[in-house]
Amino acid sequence: MDGWLRFHTLPGSKRYADTPGEAAEVLRRVSAVGDAVLGREARCQLLLIEAYGEFHADAYRKVREAFGLIPAWSFDDPEDDELVWAVHKTQVGWSGAAFAPLLSMIADDEIANVLWFSESGSVFAPYDGGIDVFMRPAERAQSVRARFADWLSPRPDGL
Repeated sequence: MDGWLRFHTLPGSKRYADTPGEAAEVLRRVSAVGDAVLGREARCQLLLIEAYGEFHADAYRKVREAFGLIPAWSFDDPEDDELVWAVHKTQVGWSGAAFAPLLSMIADDEIANVLWFSESGSVFAPYDGGIDVFMRPAERAQSVRARFADWLSPRPDGL
């Protein structure tokens, strides 16, 4: 996929932080990649995609309230007739520090499906264990790849 990169948030592809030092490293990496993809303090859209009846429904509610996310649209899951996904959004300025509690929740798998979209169309999507980015224009991916080369997967497919 042109412009796509996947970064690991801990050395050795470790998925979850076990120590305060590792948790700090996760936040450092996520913030640095977010700055590179979105731009520090840049305006972007924050999206939260939640399945109705989500196991961590209370966590999703707290995030919606904390950031003033509003309902944007919903859609049926194409693989599960009983599952409906709800998308909530708001405009924000990107700052790793401002989103540290949310980023920690994502890293600890307390919440998922959180995306930031820049005005250029780049997407920043952290998850437990890593960060997927989709750079627009795609040529920007090369400079981000070089800057954070040690955090990339060693696999040829980038996973």
